[in-house]
Amino acid sequence: MTTTDFSPPAGPPNLGRVITSDDVSTKGTGNYKAEYVNWCRVAQLLREHAPGWEFHLRPTAEGSHIWAAPNNTGYVVGHFSGPDGQTTPDFPQAVMDNRNAPVALDRISARDLTDTHRRCLCTAAAAAFGLAWQLWAREPIEDPDRDEAPAQAPAPAGPSMLTTQSELVAGALKAATACGLTSGGITAMVTELSHGKVSTLEELPLNVLARLAKNGLLPTTVARCNSAAEAATAEPEPDAEPEEDDLPVAWTA
Repeated sequence: MTTTDFSPPAGPPNLGRVITSDDVSTKGTGNYKAEYVNWCRVAQLLREHAPGWEFHLRPTAEGSHIWAAPNNTGYVVGHFSGPDGQTTPDFPQAVMDNRNAPVALDRISARDLTDTHRRCLCTAAAAAFGLAWQLWAREPIEDPDRDEAPAQAPAPAGPSMLTTQSELVAGALKAATACGLTSGGITAMVTELSHGKVSTLEELPLNVLARLAKNGLLPTTVARCNSAAEAATAEPEPDAEPEEDDLPVAWTA
């Protein structure tokens, strides 16, 4: 005799203890500092720890992904579907400009839509799975369930390999300067790499210094760190401080 299983499908997995400090990036400084997890990293963590769950933007009756708010600004509605037909509750996300103000319907561009899609992916993942909830709650990230990647054995030292800390620091400084990084940009780079734990090249781990000395920096990294250094010395605008419920901006375009 065949027994039929009438138990409901399983709900979304709890991913509240998945992220580690290595997943977290930082932008801005001082009161305008925000921690976030890149949307690509969020997507990859979902693939690893919530297989079969897919993110969607719910369309309007007319087939648009942009919904109209009563004041003629726009928002999207995100949700996840599960491997057994499950659906998470709808999660609205406002379409916002660079000051986190809602954008009028007639001014929403394709770029606004794609940026909001990535932001909604991250915020909806926090709501449905608890993924990176600590960033919005400003809680420390401790005791992750995810196994740490095994440390790679160091390559055998050759006659031309940089070996001492002073040589590694000098090599990393030379490479950073050659890439166009300013002195303030170097400080911003160190802060970013260490997630705010250290501020000088000498305090970075030797393997990080070796990687910097060997590979240099991408132009996008140089531009970002130099801009962060300039922003740190610029006079902030009075209305530039993020709203309490807006941080972290858990996405990057």
